[in-house]
Amino acid sequence: MLLKKLLVRSWAKEQRKKFCHSLTKLELNKIHQLINEKIFDLFEFQPFDIIGGYWPRGEEIDPRYLLKSLFLQKFELALPVTNIKEKILLFRKWSLEDPLKIGPYKIYEPFDNQPSLEPNILLISLLSFDKYGYRLGYGKGYYDQTITALKSKKSIVTIGLSYEILGVDRLPTEPHDERLQWIITEKNIYNFRGVT
Repeated sequence: MLLKKLLVRSWAKEQRKKFCHSLTKLELNKIHQLINEKIFDLFEFQPFDIIGGYWPRGEEIDPRYLLKSLFLQKFELALPVTNIKEKILLFRKWSLEDPLKIGPYKIYEPFDNQPSLEPNILLISLLSFDKYGYRLGYGKGYYDQTITALKSKKSIVTIGLSYEILGVDRLPTEPHDERLQWIITEKNIYNFRGVT
């Protein structure tokens, strides 16, 4: 199973790199904006919603257009902080003006003095996805653990952001892998709620 995931992960990284490098920066930004707009239009965000975003790295879909719009409408935003010991993501409050630090995996995250929040809407980066709603990440299992922990406390919405080219028929999965409810690409909106 591990070998299969490693092979798909390697393929997905290469596909994403080729795809992103085949586009101009302007074309890539338009794709990111389109995905962000689809999410904004699709979901009726409520005043009590806490949105857990992420800070993009490399060729990941950039969710900051959406986060900026939500911030300007006074929604509470949070970014993940890596808890290596527990292999889970914690979320800390974040606004556009807040400085960030570089975390253990060279990903920007809020400082430890920011209040902890438990988001009920999660925006999630991924390397690949399948037609059953499973995602392939970077192999550490942080998002799976985090989703499981949050679901045990409250109702949450999980939204994966991806390029269409990274979709596959079926990913290798393990019992701990969490299915996403939605995956949004530049071409499609995939709804996996109720899929078994």
